[in-house]
Amino acid sequence: ESLWSHPHSMLVDQFALAQKMMNLEHLNSCLYTLRHGGATHDILTRRRTVLEVKQRGRWGSDTSLKRYIKLARLQTELAKVPIELRQFGMNILADLPSILSKVIKTPAPPSGIAKSPNGCSRKQKLPRPL
Repeated sequence: ESLWSHPHSMLVDQFALAQKMMNLEHLNSCLYTLRHGGATHDILTRRRTVLEVKQRGRWGSDTSLKRYIKLARLQTELAKVPIELRQFGMNILADLPSILSKVIKTPAPPSGIAKSPNGCSRKQKLPRPL
């Protein structure tokens, strides 16, 4: 089963539209640049360890991961983004859980899951994947 119900082309179009709306077309970014930028950002900000980045990106070796981590390139690209837009992005990131909770209605848990007195769901044994 597919994770997304929309075609890949729709995501590409929305990504391009977002760049246009923020006047960032001059960066010539595509979705694949997020793979490089995400790995680099996670290392630069110490959000994840090198091992965690390697596992997240499914890189098989340190050598292949190192090809993706471009700290100087990230700094160069960030300098092309107006400071006001970078601040806007940081504000959105900080408020993202709140923003998404207003946009996406959280579904109710399955009826078979009861709440324990302390408010936590009881642990249930999950079936093994095939």
